[in-house]
Amino acid sequence: MPLGLLLVSWMSTADVQDRDATQAVLPIAAQQHPTLEKFWVDEAYTGPRVDEVAKESGINLEVVERSDQAKGLVLLPKQWMVERTFG
Repeated sequence: MPLGLLLVSWMSTADVQDRDATQAVLPIAAQQHPTLEKFWVDEAYTGPRVDEVAKESGINLEVVERSDQAKGLVLLPKQWMVERTFG
């Protein structure tokens, strides 16, 4: 069962988009934790460059998307792991 443990931490200035940070974080994660197979990410981590970096790192990114019909706060699958990590 996935635990959602924090494995890599990387700090940037506030003007760096989440998707741009993958260029630094995914290669580090792949190198330090070679058994990693999948990352669950939110919709901020989408785009061709993110896909390219993930493929180069050998990590499968699964985007957990919010439903278009959802109103207000909706708990998304796997979201609890991230929230618990930062809580």
